[in-house]
This record gives sequence, structure tokens and C-alpha cells, in this order.
Amino acid sequence: MINKSLFKKILLIIAAVNLLSFLAYNSPTLNLLCFILILIVTAAASWRNLFWGALILLGELMISSQGHLFDLYLGSFRLSLRMGLFIVVLTIPLVQFLILNFKFLINFQFLILKQRLISNIQYLISNYKFYFLFAFFILFGIINGLLNHNNLNFLYQDVNGYLFFLLLPIFIIAFKKPLISNIPASPAGRQYPISNILTVWSAAIAWQFIAAVSLLFLYGHLDIFWRGLIPFYAWFRDQRIIEAGLYKYNFYRVFMQSGIWALTGFFIFLSLWLKSRKPKLIKKFSIFNFQTTILIFILTTLIISLSRSFWLAGFFTFIAFIIFYLYKKKPKLKTLLHQSINLAAILIASFAIIAITLLIPIGQIPGLKSLSFLEERTTETEEPAISSRWDLLPVLWQKIKPDFLLGRGFGATVTYKTSDPRYLQAHPNNPYYTTFAFEWGWLDIWYKIGLLGLLTYALLIGSILKRGVKVLSISSKSNIYLYQGLFFGLIALIIVNFFTPFLNHPLGIGYLLLTDACLRQYN
Repeated sequence: MINKSLFKKILLIIAAVNLLSFLAYNSPTLNLLCFILILIVTAAASWRNLFWGALILLGELMISSQGHLFDLYLGSFRLSLRMGLFIVVLTIPLVQFLILNFKFLINFQFLILKQRLISNIQYLISNYKFYFLFAFFILFGIINGLLNHNNLNFLYQDVNGYLFFLLLPIFIIAFKKPLISNIPASPAGRQYPISNILTVWSAAIAWQFIAAVSLLFLYGHLDIFWRGLIPFYAWFRDQRIIEAGLYKYNFYRVFMQSGIWALTGFFIFLSLWLKSRKPKLIKKFSIFNFQTTILIFILTTLIISLSRSFWLAGFFTFIAFIIFYLYKKKPKLKTLLHQSINLAAILIASFAIIAITLLIPIGQIPGLKSLSFLEERTTETEEPAISSRWDLLPVLWQKIKPDFLLGRGFGATVTYKTSDPRYLQAHPNNPYYTTFAFEWGWLDIWYKIGLLGLLTYALLIGSILKRGVKVLSISSKSNIYLYQGLFFGLIALIIVNFFTPFLNHPLGIGYLLLTDACLRQYN
């Protein structure tokens, strides 16, 4: 199902793009050339087949946390590569639509054009009503923010992520053809859309693994590599690609917000792993099996991220996944035992990779003590990040109460007393911190667009989950693993959003649109 030849090519492209991004960090000319070239390639691909444009957009989400691999500076405005791709992919079908309907305009056949427009609008309203209803609350949140005189810069940054929903028509058009076809791939190598999605996804996961393990090694032997790391750190910090910092015992946390695609992808590739092979005994376990390797990559990346919100969401979603698997497949005890052993081996392999990375005998060796804190990481409650988050909660809740129904609008802020040592070090005489972005994702939505807006968003997501339940309950086809993985990935995303906001960000909204588009493909 995964095109391994295409996988290698995409992985090389991802590596090349990141290398060029690093080189362009100090070269405005190279930055401009790369920015323009990527947009041209995306425009050409989208013109030929909008599915490829959507896939490029998704690929960028999977490897770039904030979308700043390349930036174009227009005066004081910073146009990110993600925004550029967004504009290009959104514009191409509009231009094609105008060209396609130009004959009606020049022949003054406005009635035919009007009928076609009305037909399309009626289709959208009847099939995507929750999107339109949620769009109303987004618009209301903007107006409400202006009426409350919220900071305009904060308002723009707040609503900017939700603009990704404008890509809904792109996903409708891009996924109008079936994901699965019984027609074999052509000799030229043309693949089914589902194969292309999984290939790009797996290549992005492989790159996240390479980046995370490489940085863990370099930071774990910092006494040798610190000089070489300085320019790389400046690049991925300023471009907001990766967050890296010492946690304790010489273990450096390497976190990527785009790791949400690794977490959700885990359930895709776990489903594929269970479907594509009958897991054998541990003595025949091989990490060279492609699906097994991807699962090891994912778990290793998630462990190195030290993201408790990822871990928590992954754990509870995995429990739900197992319950569904036992109910749906009813595997024999022997098969279940073999599968459990293999999954345990995958987890052990992930820890082994981390241990080996830290114990490579170069310079000062961190030692296994640096792994001893992983257990306490799951239960620790006194860390500054957690303390600051809990400091915010009662203040945020008090702010929600007066306008709980309609919210305070985008750009609304909260001032609270923080215990974050980084902020306190920079502001020793002022422990009070004002922000418009909150870690409590669902409460952030509630505060900005009110309970009605929050419930509308819940209805939108609930409609996708309902469609997923229906598909999983009636599907007996071999491609159920795709729907199964996307469904449980969405559950993980919902849980993560309680503690780390993703559903007000292109990373989460992109996954939402992809899941909805794929589930609608079933019928």
C-alpha cells in the first residue's frame, strides 16, 4: 500500500527542503528563490491535480510546526511558506473555475452560471452545514473582539489559525475521486490516492524521527558538538520548527508541534500493521518490516518529545483502539498473544534506540541515569510548565463566567501570576503575565467564541466521529484500517486539545479536514 520508491524520493525532498531552509536562514536571496520555487511547483501540481496540492499542504504541516521553513518579508509583514501555500492552493481552483465558466460570461449566459453556482452552494449547505454554522461563530468572534477593543495584533493571530477552514472546498474537490480503486497501478507508477497519503505521511514521520534522534545525540554529547549546534539551534528556534532544551540528567527534550501527526499517524500505521501481516512470534520479529519500522519511529519520536499531553492522549486512545479491535476482529488468544509480544518488542526497540543514542562513546556520556526520569515525567506535578498551566486555570475560568454564552471575542487576554522561571528571570519584579494564547485548548475556544461557539465546534467534530462510527460499523472491506486509524487519531487529537491547543491551529484543522474528506469517501 505504501510506495517505497516514492517514500525514498519524498524523504530526500524533505531533507533537501530543510537543508535549504537552514542555508536560507542567513541568505535572503536563497530564501526568496526557494520560497518562489516551492510556490511555483505547488501551483503547477495543483493545476494538474488539486489532490497533489492538498498533499503538499499536508506534507508541510507534517514537517513544519509553525510553517516558517521559508518566509517572505513584505515590509513589516512576514508571509510564511504555509500562508503562501494556502493562498496558491486556494487560488488555483478559483482560476480554473473562472476559465471553465468564461464561455458563459462571454456569451452572456448568466442564468446558466447562476444555476450552477446555486446548485453548488445548495450542495455545500446541505452536506457541510456545521462548517457554515461554525464559520458564523468565527465571524462573530472577530466582530466581538473588535467591539471589546481587543488588541488587533492578538485578534489577528488568534483568528489566523481558523482561516485554514477556508480550505474545505479544496479538500472537497481534491477528494472527489475514490480513494480506493480496483484498477491496478499503471506501469508508470501511478498510485491510488490512499497510497500517496500514506507514503507522504510515513516519510514525514521518518524525518521527524531522524531530526529527534540526531538532536538527542548531539545534545547528549554537548561537550563535543556545542559549537556546531549553535547555528542549527538559532535556525530551528527562530523558525519555530523544533523546541529543544535540557530537561534533567543531561536528557534534552526535542519537541515538535508537528509531532501531532506522529501521534495521530500511530493509529493509522498500527491499523495497517495489524492488517498487512499476521504478526509472528518474537523470534521472527524484524524491524525491517516497513510498518514495524514506522511504528518504532513514531514511538521513539513521541518519547523524546517528553510531551505528557501526547502520552496521555496516546495511552487512552490506545485503550479505546484495543477495545474496538477485540470487539471487531475477535482475534484468537494465540494471535493476540503474538501481537502483544510484537508490540512490546516495538516499544522496547524504541527505548533501545534512545539508550544507544545516549551511550555512544563520544565525549561525555550521559549514561542510563538520563533515562531514569521517564517514569517520574509521567507523574511529576511540580514542573514550572505544569504549575504555570494550573495557575492560569482558575483565572481563565473566572474570565469565562461573565460572557460564558457568547465569549469575549478573538484577541481577548488573561493576566495571571505565573511561576514560569523563564518569565520570572526576564521580569524579576513582575510575576504577572498577560497572554491571549492558552494551553487549555477547549477553554480557549470557550473564552473567545462562547459556549454556543464551542458547542457548534463540538457538533462539527461530533458529526465526523458519527460518520466514522457508521463507517467502522458497516465496513468489512480491507481498507477499513484507513478509516479506523483516522477515527482513533481524531479521538487522540480531541484529548490532546484539552491540554495543548491544536484544534485552533492549522496542524489540527488540517487533520480534521483530511479525516472528514476520507470518511466521506466511503460512500
